[in-house]
Amino acid sequence: MNTVSLSADLVAYLRDSRGMSLRQIGELVDLSESYVSRVANGQRRFTLEHLDRFEKALGQPLPLLLLEACWKPKAPSGEQAMFDEALALLRRSASLSAKLETESNQADSAENAA
Repeated sequence: MNTVSLSADLVAYLRDSRGMSLRQIGELVDLSESYVSRVANGQRRFTLEHLDRFEKALGQPLPLLLLEACWKPKAPSGEQAMFDEALALLRRSASLSAKLETESNQADSAENAA
């Protein structure tokens, strides 16, 4: 999969699954509506910096976001269960990672206060 189609798939996913307009998508990551439109039409693509902004703005790990946006919709019907399982594992992993980070930050704060 090339980065142009990946980027266009991400725009389509945000529009379809989250009901976002091109303007809202652009505002989310500080891009113009016209830039996002060109991405949707395959004339431009998102950079790694843009993808990082999506991850932070949506609060969703990038691998999970891209799996949902780009690969799951194109999976053969017989493989949908495998993708659903992979998504569930990624969600649990992201949740555990966030908990560990919070606990680590709390421990650091307590240590610094002492």
